[in-house]
Amino acid sequence: MAPEPVRIAVIGSGLAGLVTAYSLQTLQATHPDGTPLHLHVELFEKSHALGMDSTSISVNFADDTTPFRIDSPMRSINGVFQLYKHLDVALRRADFSYSFARLSRNDDTPSTVADAPPPYATKDIKDEKSTHRNVSPPIESKRKERPRHRTQFLYEGSNGLKFPPLALPSYIARGPITTRIAYLIDLVGFALSYLYLLVLAFAYSRLGLTSRMSPRSRFQNWLPMDRLAAESVDEFCERYRIGDRMKNEVLVPLYAAVTTVGRQQAQNMPVAECLDYIVSTFGSSHYVAEAGVQQVVRRLVAPIPLDQVHLSSTITSITTSPTTSLHQFTLLDGSQPRPFHHVIFATQANQAAALLPTSPALAPILSALRSIGYVRTLVMNHTDASILPELEQDHRDLNLVSYEAPRSAFSSKADLNDIGTSNRLGRGSVQATHIVSRTHPRLSDSSLGRVLYQTTNPIVEIDENKILSKAWFERAVVTRESKRVLPRFLLDPLGKEGESYQGRENLWFVGSWCAEGIPLLEGCLVSSEMVVKELVRGLGVREEVKLKW
Repeated sequence: MAPEPVRIAVIGSGLAGLVTAYSLQTLQATHPDGTPLHLHVELFEKSHALGMDSTSISVNFADDTTPFRIDSPMRSINGVFQLYKHLDVALRRADFSYSFARLSRNDDTPSTVADAPPPYATKDIKDEKSTHRNVSPPIESKRKERPRHRTQFLYEGSNGLKFPPLALPSYIARGPITTRIAYLIDLVGFALSYLYLLVLAFAYSRLGLTSRMSPRSRFQNWLPMDRLAAESVDEFCERYRIGDRMKNEVLVPLYAAVTTVGRQQAQNMPVAECLDYIVSTFGSSHYVAEAGVQQVVRRLVAPIPLDQVHLSSTITSITTSPTTSLHQFTLLDGSQPRPFHHVIFATQANQAAALLPTSPALAPILSALRSIGYVRTLVMNHTDASILPELEQDHRDLNLVSYEAPRSAFSSKADLNDIGTSNRLGRGSVQATHIVSRTHPRLSDSSLGRVLYQTTNPIVEIDENKILSKAWFERAVVTRESKRVLPRFLLDPLGKEGESYQGRENLWFVGSWCAEGIPLLEGCLVSSEMVVKELVRGLGVREEVKLKW
């Protein structure tokens, strides 16, 4: 008679939860006596759809019966390439070009709204019904002027291998020869600053000075360098005299866009993660799933029996039996599934803290979870071209925009007090607009009028008649405090500082926040792999566990 399987609950169906459930469900391992390890995996998601794809939308165009799927937020991959290939997900290379621009603080110059796009239909995945909206605003509709764009830099992508790697903004290209010469001289200074920053990033990263998990090598003692600990971007740039143009116009807005924080937050964030990101992405391509992440979701959830995937299942409490150590869930509808031996939280740290059972042994874990910081992020899919620079010559695949630096204490205070609206963030944020139509073959022919944009953290109002969808998210953010507690959630021996929080009372944590570096998809895989291997090892499996991907 086969032994009763070990019951494991995975809470959350983002990439971390899906990969964890998939890895456990497809795992083939044996005990030292040769008997197979039996696992029973159940996946819980409070939403009506699996989380990784729950806010994506499908758009139908009048000339094409096949809906176009927009991932929301955009999922550009780098370090998860091998997983996607294992799942046989069609990938498309996307070495994005970038535009870096500033917005003026003078808001009373008249302008007009961009031409209206053709009618379209959006498919709301929440109820699987199509909602048709005819977008036909007046072509010359008067409204309050957009702050004027001033493009600073145009980067042509292709990992810097395209020549020339930088282009002239339109106002420079159309200006007098003296203006162009002055700008080219400025570009030389910018290029030197970039090379200098690149050398510093590789030096710190390769010497293990950005990570607590890397032991010091012998020759580090010969160099006037030490671990960055929690040194901020501002402090690092000042110490090494990184050029102001490089810092203010490229490094800070790019770091802010990647981490979805404001400019001031990006300047105060620990620089170690920024340097590691520069090194890890240098010379490597990014990819997107050709058919969207819905294909990734389907492949990951396919091995799990349908009756073990619980949607619209909000867990209100988790209690632990003092005699059996089993964990009992209570759902919003009052039902209680069979108790579980292990629970894996694939949620935000603050959500895990809200569900954590009450226990003296878990008190320090609860405190650590609450110290992980989060920022709110707004993602909008729309057809409003007026949020981009006026001339198409200044448009790139990804367009990063922030307001000009405040010129007075009053302006600085106004920025701090600007908390935004339901459709935009405050002036201190960095707006990133992806021109979806430029990077997808089906939409690349502009003559068809299929122009779609995805804007993350808009800082100007987007025409409500042109909004296809909007969604608020919470993103984990790296802080000095989060760096202090993170090692207790890492399972690498070099990362432990005291007893690990993982596996205490058979409770585990995975997610982008639960790995070193900027919280991105790569962290979901790293934390998932470590937890799966450690959990199985604790069940008596002595051989090295190799995950399929």
